[in-house]
Amino acid sequence: MSGPGAVEAEIQALLYEVCPLYQHIGMSVEHARDGLYRCRVPLTPANINHLGTVHAALQWALGEVSGGLAILSIFPPARFARLYAAVTWVECEFLKPARGALIAEARMSTAEHERVRAAVDAGEEGRFGLDIAVSLEASGDSVANLKAKYIVRPRRAA
Repeated sequence: MSGPGAVEAEIQALLYEVCPLYQHIGMSVEHARDGLYRCRVPLTPANINHLGTVHAALQWALGEVSGGLAILSIFPPARFARLYAAVTWVECEFLKPARGALIAEARMSTAEHERVRAAVDAGEEGRFGLDIAVSLEASGDSVANLKAKYIVRPRRAA
């Protein structure tokens, strides 16, 4: 598996533009190809809570952005402005304190990828779900698990 490349850099730049929070927290896109979506957030003074761990809201945001990575791997970033994309539901279970840099990882099958693309290309809603694992980068220990649902469709005329 190769590391971040041009695809990830382009997706990361777009995410920073449409949601500056990701840049503020130092989120980086590690992988966004071939049905594997992985991103990272460091443990920094700006990201900690009163316990000295990564704030729960940032763990949630790191997991939730996996759907954005999926959408931006299905559709080229240049097409994103013509799409409506949003998370519609998230369930998050926090397992243990996040005492270090975090990695969020999700996977989507090729068949699911193609189903979503076909629906949107036909002018319909493409709905999908992801199971997302958030773990400590150094040890791989799980700190949170998310289940999330997303929608993507062509933007409608105002």
